[in-house]
Amino acid sequence: MLDDGQQVMRYCGDGEARITVTGGPYDVKGAECRQRGEFLTANFGTNFSKDETAQGEYVGLLLRGVPASGTKATDVKISGLEVTVAGKRQPLTDATVKASIQAGRLEGSLHGGTEGGPVTIEFRCAAT
Repeated sequence: MLDDGQQVMRYCGDGEARITVTGGPYDVKGAECRQRGEFLTANFGTNFSKDETAQGEYVGLLLRGVPASGTKATDVKISGLEVTVAGKRQPLTDATVKASIQAGRLEGSLHGGTEGGPVTIEFRCAAT
């Protein structure tokens, strides 16, 4: 927690994401991916609780229906989604996700749109 009461969560585990938007790609290092029943949470980068003072990049996904290990990437349901690029939250529209778990690692991609144009997020992390 910072002096202004803001909560900051930095994900430092094995994983990364690449956010491609107008203005170039942004690489996000560090992740935490956990599977609980039919849901999988995937968090990448650093998440700030206050939008007005957020910094850097963050991707947060809550996915449902990620196929079992060894299955090729298929469409999965998005139950929650949050993306911050260069310190600014990006509301996404028409987002779709393809994902699978291969050798204990979540791998996938997201395609959607923002006010500034299309966005693609490729992600991978160890799934526990």
